[in-house]
Amino acid sequence: MNDQKGELKELVINLGLSEVESEVYLAALESGNATASQIAKIARLQRVTTYEVLKRLSNRGFVKVKVKHGTKVKYFLPIGLQEVKNKVKTKKNELETSLRGIDSLSSFFNQKLSIQKTKPEVLYFEGVEGVKTAIHDTLDQRPKEILSFSSDKWLDSVFSKNFLKEYWDRRVALRIATRGIIPNENKAISYFNKKKNESELRQVRSLPKDKFDFRNEIDVYDNNICIVSLEEGKEHAIIIRSESLAQSMRDVFEVLWMVSGVYY
Repeated sequence: MNDQKGELKELVINLGLSEVESEVYLAALESGNATASQIAKIARLQRVTTYEVLKRLSNRGFVKVKVKHGTKVKYFLPIGLQEVKNKVKTKKNELETSLRGIDSLSSFFNQKLSIQKTKPEVLYFEGVEGVKTAIHDTLDQRPKEILSFSSDKWLDSVFSKNFLKEYWDRRVALRIATRGIIPNENKAISYFNKKKNESELRQVRSLPKDKFDFRNEIDVYDNNICIVSLEEGKEHAIIIRSESLAQSMRDVFEVLWMVSGVYY
């Protein structure tokens, strides 16, 4: 039950509700057709706060307001499953429309975000979502190849397997090949097997773990370097846009690639 409640909370937050709005909506669901005072008790909020939130939820179509005949007492009835599904479909259609139109904005973004090629740039990303943005930059730049220093810790990281699969699938769809060097560890060897690597345009070589116990991820792509730390609670990433630094990192990679071994 708690898992379903958590899933519903995440769903309505994705539909645009704030943390407190989602809590009040869930409390309204638990109480059914109830007054603001009754919902406030379940949500463990003050009545005045709850009432203001319920007004916002009403304006956004998440609760319906009924006044009991002959009184001024208001009762709040939350929308049900079908109405939530309708909101999800509407949101999906809006996002698809935005996605279709975003390519037309490329010239605007290029004009506003353009930087001189000769000037290095350093970008910092914080938190899990920030790290995801940094990782997707390795594909957004449309390189021909990505060179990676990595480890099997990515497989137990804060990222879901779905995120990694979506990233790998997108990279394959863009026909971006990758070469990676990792510590020789059983988990990585069993996961990144020959068949998987071939289908995902990946070549992998390994170095002895006692010589190369790599804990972070470094990706080199075109004139960019993406460095990712997945230390729990302190996730962050740095992107360096510099032709000379990227070339130096590429040279280091090629030296290690020559002395490393194919592990399967």
